Amino acid sequence: MALLLFPAPLYADEVGPISASLASDADSYEAGSGASLQITVVNEGDTAVDASWQLSLPEGVSLLDDQSDAGSMESL
Repeated sequence: MALLLFPAPLYADEVGPISASLASDADSYEAGSGASLQITVVNEGDTAVDASWQLSLPEGVSLLDDQSDAGSMESL
């Protein structure tokens, strides 16, 4: 995923000491244009946890060939 200098927040949630947010590089897009998304997961707790994420894309939207819509992190 690309580094975003001024991401537009799309989503944020918090479960216990774990928080997650999703940001995009623009507020809107033209048909056929590219978009960069940044997923940030933070553990503010004292205990390491394993975490996973999955991005559900709207119909008609696809990822670039080398990108993933799901992942996991050990000992976050």
